[in-house]
Formats: sequence, structure tokens, C-alpha cells
Amino acid sequence: QNMITFSLLILVRNIVETQNLSQANTVISLLILAFSSPAVLFSPVAGVVVERADKRTVMAIANGLRTLAVLAFLALDPTWPAVLTLSALYIITFFFGTVGQFFGPAQAAAIPMIVRPRELLSANALFNLTFTGSQILGFATLGPLAIKLFGVQNTLVGILILYVGTTALALLLPKTPPVHRQVREDVEPFRAFILEAREGLLMVLQRPLLIKAITYLTLATTTYLMIAALGPEFIVDVLGLESEDVAYVVAPAGFGVVAGALL
Repeated sequence: QNMITFSLLILVRNIVETQNLSQANTVISLLILAFSSPAVLFSPVAGVVVERADKRTVMAIANGLRTLAVLAFLALDPTWPAVLTLSALYIITFFFGTVGQFFGPAQAAAIPMIVRPRELLSANALFNLTFTGSQILGFATLGPLAIKLFGVQNTLVGILILYVGTTALALLLPKTPPVHRQVREDVEPFRAFILEAREGLLMVLQRPLLIKAITYLTLATTTYLMIAALGPEFIVDVLGLESEDVAYVVAPAGFGVVAGALL
């Protein structure tokens, strides 16, 4: 996923150069908005859906759909009219980000069902370490290196193969049945769905520690995405390097994330 994020930044930069577009930062910012806005729009819904579903099934379907999204990215041609290419890219990116909102909660919720209670703390620690490590490996190391060596299209093909593999890996997990909740018979399913989403929101609002954590995470992610949006243009126009060398700008943030996790 983090390699995809970096690849899309370079793909948009290639479209900007091919089409001689003047508003490069705006074009890249719209890409980041398409990728990040699903977290705001769909994460509350995703939590409720995951609670009612088999976590293994959700993860397998999510990775299968993301495989299709990568195929759609491969079908794009930078020489198409700019409006058509960018619109298609933003729509696919929005779809890719939306599907990802269902994978994350399913993955996190499956851990307590797979490990024994005394192993949960270690399992969560290992999960957070590998998750944050993937950010620096994908966005600041493997993504830039793969694009430099093989180009954007071949990198996307490699990511496509990885997604096929992770879909298969998800199917190897044990079944994680949905949580059965006591629901009043006189409440319609959609109404019950809304009530559960509201319950989750109220739980967050009533806990200052959760609000503080979410605020910190939001600020950190916003800053990181701002740097990612401005980075390619800065790298090319100011430093005179290749657009994929934006890794030099974002790598310190990635190292910081990993250092924080280790600490």
C-alpha cells in the first residue's frame, strides 16, 4: 500500500510533465485528497461492518479488490487527455483508499481472536512494529528504489503480484466469526447499523485520551501528506533531481515513525 502511494505520486508527476500542466502541486494534492478522504468518510462505517463479518473474509475481499485497483492503474496511459487521465486516476485512488478502510479494522480485530490472551500484548507490539516499518520500507525505500530500477509500470506489476499473494495469505488465516450483539427485534437493520456507529463515536468522545491520540495522529499524518504533496515539485524544480528522489525528503519522517515504534 505504501509503495502504491509513492508510485501514484510519481505517476501523477509523469502526467504533469507529459501534459505540460502548470498546477503540479494542486494536481498532486488532489491525488492525496482522493487517497486520504475515505478515512474520514468510511472508517466509522467500516468498523461496524467488520464487527458483523468474518475478519478473514473481509481481508481477503479487500485485498482482492485492491488487486483490481492496481490493474486499473496499469491500464492508465499518461498520453491520454489530462482531464480524462487524472479523473480516472482520482476515482481509482478513491476506490483503493475506501477498500483499505475495511482491511485495517479487520486486521486489527483478528489479532485477539488468533492469539491467546497472554500473547496479545506481544502480538500487538509486533503488528505495530511491522506496520510502521512498512511505511518507511514502502514509501521511502522500496518504492523509490523499485521505480528507479524498473520504472513505474513494472513496479505496479510487482505490487499486483504482491496483492495476489496477500489475498492468498488472508485465506490461510483461521475463521474469525462476527461478534453477536443483542439487537432489539423492533429495530430495523439499517437503524441498528446507525446506532452501532453512533455508539462507537460516543465512546471516543467520552474518552479524552482517545481524542488526544486521534488528534496527534491526525496532525502527524497531515504534516506527512503535506510534505508528500509539495515534495515532487520541490525535488524537480528546486533541487534539480528526479521526481522519485522525493524519498530523500520523506525518509526522515519514516525513520522517525520507526524509531517511535521501537521506543
